[in-house]
Amino acid sequence: MGGYIYTYFQQARAKLSKLDRILVCHKFLINFPQASCTTLPREQSDHCPIILELSSCDFGHVPFKLFNSWLQRPGFNEIVLKAISEFKGYGAADSIFLNKLKFIKNRIRGRRAMVLPQENLEVVKIKRRMAELDKKAERNNLNGLEKEEWAMMSSKLTELEKLASLDIKQKARIKWLIDGDENTRFFHGFVKNRNRINHMNGLMINGAWSNQPGEMKAEIFRFSSSKFKEKWKRRPEFRSSKFKTISAASKEFLEGDISIDEVKRAVWNCRNDKAPGTGWVHLQISEKILG
Repeated sequence: MGGYIYTYFQQARAKLSKLDRILVCHKFLINFPQASCTTLPREQSDHCPIILELSSCDFGHVPFKLFNSWLQRPGFNEIVLKAISEFKGYGAADSIFLNKLKFIKNRIRGRRAMVLPQENLEVVKIKRRMAELDKKAERNNLNGLEKEEWAMMSSKLTELEKLASLDIKQKARIKWLIDGDENTRFFHGFVKNRNRINHMNGLMINGAWSNQPGEMKAEIFRFSSSKFKEKWKRRPEFRSSKFKTISAASKEFLEGDISIDEVKRAVWNCRNDKAPGTGWVHLQISEKILG
C-alpha cells in the first residue's frame, strides 16, 4: 500500500492505526497482478480514503532476456550464425564485441516477434481441429487418415505446450526435484505473484506520494548515487609490518591483463544455460562468438 502508512487517526488519544482494508479474492490477484492501493490525505476525517488502482506504470523498455526453450526451436542456430557472419564492426575489441552482441540480440528479438504469434495461432488451429475430430468421433468412427491426423496434431500440440511451459518455469525461477512436472497453472500464479510483490507502485518524494515514472526514476537515481559518494576526501592509510600481505607474484597476477584464453576458460566452465548479466546473451551464443 502506497501513500500514508496509517489509515486511521484517533484525535482524542493521538493514536494511529492501520484499520482500513480492501478485500479481494484470489482470482482478482491473478487477473490483476499489478493492482495497488494508495492512501490519500484524510484532511478533516478520521479515516484516510483509499484508492484501488488496476493500471500499472510504464517504465519504458524491458531488458532483453533469452529463454532456454528458444535454443530448442528449429532455425535458431542458423539465425545466430548468420548474424555473426553478417556483422561488421570497427574500433576497439571490447566495443566490437559489445556491438556484435547487440546485433545478435536484435536479430533474435525480430525473429521471436515474428514466430511467437505464429505459434499461438497454430495452437488455436490445432485445438479447434482436434475438437472437430472429437465431435465427429462421438457420432461416427474416424477413418485411418483422420486418426493419423489426430495423432500428429496431438504430438505437435504437446511439443508447443512443452516449449511454452519451459518459458513459464524459467520466469518462475523454480527448480523442481521431479522432472516433467507440468503444473502450468501454478507457475502462472507464482510468476504473477512475484511480479506483484516486486512491482513498484510509487514513491514518497518530499512528503508527497508520486506514481509518475519520470519522478520515480529521478528519485531512485538520486538516492542510489548518494550511497556511492565519497565523504572522505582522503582516507587514512594503515602501514604496519604486522598486517598480512600478499606476495609480489600474487600482486602481479591480480593486476595483470586478462587474456582471451582466460575469458574462454571462464565461459566454458559455466553452465550453458546461463547469461553473464542483464543486457547480455546466452552463454551458448557466446561460445559461438568466441569459439
